[in-house]
Amino acid sequence: MSDRSGQLTFKLMALQNIAASLLFIAALLTSNFAIAQSDADETFTINLANADIRSLISTVSLQTGKNFIVDPRVKATVTVISSTPVTKDKLYELFLSVLAVHGFATVPAGDIIKIVPTAAGVQGPVPVLSE
Repeated sequence: MSDRSGQLTFKLMALQNIAASLLFIAALLTSNFAIAQSDADETFTINLANADIRSLISTVSLQTGKNFIVDPRVKATVTVISSTPVTKDKLYELFLSVLAVHGFATVPAGDIIKIVPTAAGVQGPVPVLSE
């Protein structure tokens, strides 16, 4: 690969990252999306109205430290109303409930969690535990 094609590839990747960031920001601005964090006890209050599910996935990833791979078929508009603060663990449970309501499932794959339509999750590999 020549230096020129390497530079073009790098510039294309940079433009793709910028475009993805702008789309995420646009989704946040066009939806009623709020998350408030209390630093004292590490709890969160989350309220979403007609937000893109990918915004929720990004927020949960950021707040819980979990890494997700999102199937391209995962598309939905979600509403979550929370009147009481939740911990990181409860935030993740809430997230799993939202996914289930919209027909999506999580499939652990090492340190990564795949988010797929429920039918695909059922057909995915089943981990085998051994001594």
